Amino acid sequence: MAGPYAPTGFRAEITPGTAGFPGLQDLHNNFREWYSWAVVASIAGAAGLYCHVPVIDGNKTDVRLETVSMWNGKQRSVRLQLKATSNIGTASEHGIDYVTKSFERDYYDGMQEPAPIPLFLVLIALPPLTAPWTRVRQGIHALHAAAWWGRVTEPSNGLANQTVRIPASQRLDLAGLQTMLMQA
Repeated sequence: MAGPYAPTGFRAEITPGTAGFPGLQDLHNNFREWYSWAVVASIAGAAGLYCHVPVIDGNKTDVRLETVSMWNGKQRSVRLQLKATSNIGTASEHGIDYVTKSFERDYYDGMQEPAPIPLFLVLIALPPLTAPWTRVRQGIHALHAAAWWGRVTEPSNGLANQTVRIPASQRLDLAGLQTMLMQA
């Protein structure tokens, strides 16, 4: 073994519900939620932000991110509502690509309620439940997901379901986190 890494050639994959623990087969939505926390926390942690997962998922806040100290003149904090799925929709309009997700109108409207800390929606695309979500190699631990962020600002149109469109260029990465925090 060279250094802190596993032996050369080490490989492992983790697929939800097949880890060997009893009772996991009926927790598909839990897997998505738990994994979405890990995806966001890994990006935020690498960016040097505090990442808080509230004990109670209220006020459409799954995660709260904040700067460790003053950044661009003030301490900043944002709230994130996470939606993880293996079925992210796509659309294209006027040469702009979007990722899309449909929500019930009450849920959609709830993401627009006024609050002192801005709320952002993060759409997280995951592999299907039958495919590996995590791969471990000699010196790499990879989470298989893609994430985009946006704000729900358009009023609902009166229909039972509302579709959110986020530009595909708004990836959840360092630049995206900085843009969100500038709005705080």
